[in-house]
Amino acid sequence: MEGDRRERIRVLFIVYRAEWWGCLDSLCRAECGDEDTLCYVMAVPRYERDEGTLEVNFARKRTAPQGWVERLPWEAVVVDCESFDLNQGFDRIYIHNPYDNGCYLDSVEETYYSYNLKKYTEKLIYVPHLLYLGGIPEEYAHCPAYANVDAIYLPDGRAKYSLEVQYDEKVEVVPSGIPEYLDRLAEERGGCREGKKKLLYCLSFHNLYYGTERQIQKMWMLFTYFKEHRDVQLIFRPDRDIKMQYGRLQENVRAEYEKLLTYFHKHKIGILDGSPDSYRAAVEADGIISMGHPMNTFFSVLGKYVLQLDWEQREVPSEEDRRIPILWAVEAEECEGGIEIWFVPQGTRLICRMVIPERGDKREKDGKAIMERVSANDRRKGSTACRERAAAVGSKEDGSVEIVAEVPDDVLGGLNYISLIKKGNSLYLSPYSSEGIWKYDLTTGDFREQYLPGDIANRFTATVPYQGALYLIPRFYPGIVRYDMATEELRIIDGWVEEAERHVPEDCSKEPYFIWAVRQEGNMLYMASSKCDVWMEFDMDTDSWEVRHMNLPGKRFVGMVKDGDLVWLFPYCGEEVILWNRESGESRVIHRTVKRETKNSPYVNGIDLRDRIVAFPQQWTDHFLVMRKPAAPEPKGRLEEDGSRDGEKPVCGILEEVREERALPCGEKAYPTEYLRQRKGGYQYTKRLESGRILTYEYYDGAFLLLDRNLKLLRKIPCRLPIEAVRQQQDVIWKKGQCSGDFHGCISEGYSIPAMVEYFVRHGDEDRKEIREHYAREILKAQQYNKHRSGM
Repeated sequence: MEGDRRERIRVLFIVYRAEWWGCLDSLCRAECGDEDTLCYVMAVPRYERDEGTLEVNFARKRTAPQGWVERLPWEAVVVDCESFDLNQGFDRIYIHNPYDNGCYLDSVEETYYSYNLKKYTEKLIYVPHLLYLGGIPEEYAHCPAYANVDAIYLPDGRAKYSLEVQYDEKVEVVPSGIPEYLDRLAEERGGCREGKKKLLYCLSFHNLYYGTERQIQKMWMLFTYFKEHRDVQLIFRPDRDIKMQYGRLQENVRAEYEKLLTYFHKHKIGILDGSPDSYRAAVEADGIISMGHPMNTFFSVLGKYVLQLDWEQREVPSEEDRRIPILWAVEAEECEGGIEIWFVPQGTRLICRMVIPERGDKREKDGKAIMERVSANDRRKGSTACRERAAAVGSKEDGSVEIVAEVPDDVLGGLNYISLIKKGNSLYLSPYSSEGIWKYDLTTGDFREQYLPGDIANRFTATVPYQGALYLIPRFYPGIVRYDMATEELRIIDGWVEEAERHVPEDCSKEPYFIWAVRQEGNMLYMASSKCDVWMEFDMDTDSWEVRHMNLPGKRFVGMVKDGDLVWLFPYCGEEVILWNRESGESRVIHRTVKRETKNSPYVNGIDLRDRIVAFPQQWTDHFLVMRKPAAPEPKGRLEEDGSRDGEKPVCGILEEVREERALPCGEKAYPTEYLRQRKGGYQYTKRLESGRILTYEYYDGAFLLLDRNLKLLRKIPCRLPIEAVRQQQDVIWKKGQCSGDFHGCISEGYSIPAMVEYFVRHGDEDRKEIREHYAREILKAQQYNKHRSGM
């Protein structure tokens, strides 16, 4: 055409739901910005179905609310569907309704089904009302309109791989206008408001349909938690199609869901949100909690936290539960003021200290009398400091823990350190997940790390001090490590590894070398493997070793007690306690325990009480195992001048012995909550003190127990971390997790619902800028990725 008489491009936007306009807004503004384009916007009525049926009820007509056109650009021409003629034809028609007659909630008139609209345009374009980055939820992976449209607009080409393959060619990568629309709504609302944080809990039909009882249990946990914790305003937003598809749910799920709604209203747990506008709901709330709901992305691009639930059924811990530490890296020593205990709780980087002050209890007089005979030199080494700390703690035994320092370790999360050794004024931490050995100077407060080469998880299992060095016994690390405490030099002794591996059956190749079956006698280390029946003797004077087979096929060991040539071996992935003679090779089973789980380790720590061996339980075993030592056979032959006898050398034989299962002073029945029971902790640390008393830590209800040599309980001292320290450590872990993969603002349920919600409350506002910037980069990456793919 010539000059101004050229025909304008005709474009039509068909609005199925006015509350979904946000996905079309930027496209409409772009079309209106072209002076050669005539842009029409037409809202069409929808008709709801009768509940429990698929029948469309044309009497239940729903139209766009008054005033919705105020959101439109002024250049757009708003037309009435009753009088507007589709036969005039259009260059492009945009729709955001993918369902045609496939929606459980409602339907538009057949005139506006995609296969009919295709007749009126050269290009029919579907624009999703949700924001897809990466993938498309299963419920949107196939919709009727996909077969009829000419183009499916997605902001990220990777999302097309969630669609059926026949739609691949229809996908066009076009930036979504939803983030811009959400920002506009947020600007209208204003900035962050004072008062409680608002947390939107979104529930989809798919959550209930596929989650069944697990989803219901998760909802009970959430509602119960928010009933007791009113510092957050919970907004419960079940998807509207739950009501329409209610009959598809299992009967027991429907019954429990009704109870949940009644409970929610009765206890005024929060606000029930039935509004249709998901964009505005995302703007109004401060964060979202869900099980992968499609609305999550709205919150992410707004810079708000997404609290991600999972299917695992975890009990919600109380504040008291969270204060009870899991302890593996522990050091305890007696001094004039009492018993000083150093430890780093699992899941933290905190160096902690407790002092159990001495008291004048008659039941302890024997142990104290022995303690009084400790050399003056030994008492001078640390008694003054210990006495001062004991005085500072006072005589209370309330479980108070002093936080001494925080290790500046880049590794965070589970079990960083497996051993803690105190030498003079220094503490040494041996790594489990950490990347090196940490030294902490108690005088100066300085930390030093000696990095260990190799990217190996679950590195070591025990640490033995000997003549100015630490020997680190490997769990999965390929060698014993000698660490010089003066020079901080390392030596990796790995010649034994290949020799030991020859004995390992293929199905045990991925098991640890050793766990806690390690004993020191002077310069010698004795170790029984958890890979197979391999025994190793290691000389720390020469760093030499001997590896030999134990002739116990199929047996592996988690712990042991050794007395001379007799070795009591505790099973790993088994139920038999074995008494083995390291010289003669004789062995026999002396106890069988009930096997409760695949990785069964009924006993881990053992104590030699001269005439008896006592094994302490781990997890669910409900007794001490007390084993009386067999008597040595009478030596035979003529007595020589040097005191020996001629003939055969005497060997301690494997004789019939007495054993008993003795009730614990604290065991499985002591778990105060189901949360602690599910964590399956038991006796985690055991040491025979110089006074003869036994100090042990049990996780059942979180306490140190002081026992006499007859296993009678002398004292029970609870151990409780300050709750603020627990929260701070969880914050550090999550912050590190955020930053290590760029700051994405998603918190997984992982540790617990309380910790997740607390983090959101404390950091929800301050982290918004970083989260927004992360998703802006992600959207840009998606666009660059698609340009790269299209150019290939």
